[in-house]
Amino acid sequence: MIPLPSDKNIMIHRGWTGVAKNLTATLSPIVERKLQQYPDANFLFSGHSSGAAWSALIAYYGVQPDGFLSRLGVAVQRVNLVTIGGPRLGNQAFVDSINNIGFSHVLRVVKSADPVAVLPPQTLFNFYAHDEELFINSVKESGDNVPVFCEDQQPSKVDGSCDKRLNAAQILLKGVDEFKQQHLFYLDIKLGDNSCV
Repeated sequence: MIPLPSDKNIMIHRGWTGVAKNLTATLSPIVERKLQQYPDANFLFSGHSSGAAWSALIAYYGVQPDGFLSRLGVAVQRVNLVTIGGPRLGNQAFVDSINNIGFSHVLRVVKSADPVAVLPPQTLFNFYAHDEELFINSVKESGDNVPVFCEDQQPSKVDGSCDKRLNAAQILLKGVDEFKQQHLFYLDIKLGDNSCV
């Protein structure tokens, strides 16, 4: 992990950060042109898998005081973030920062058996994911595939519906085909192809 230059306590995944910064260089002039056409536009940053990581970091870096959105006069309240099946991106300080930065809406959509959503492991590498989660229990044996909103990623629901996620080892034991199925399909929509996994 590498520190955020303005706050050394905030640590973010090095690899995802490098790609996100490169993508930002391409995205910035496009956003600038769109702002000339639609000066009051709101922005949605969204993606699946690696796209989820990049969209979260582009939005996050973009609203920092020296970020491209801030330089273009886009207030953080005009930015929305929706990630689907994305990896964990940073330490707890990063998660606290992204949760409290002031985005208009933030949502992390994950399935209980999607291996990407539990990587890198929290216990081994101190990686966490942002809150406000739409959790889909996708374990076939459960018969329950109803999305549930889980705040603060805690198993806080009385019925335990937010505590049915599998860990990385349990997911890997299910095999590559199940891994692909769980990661590539969300709410019966195919969001990637085999090159994604």
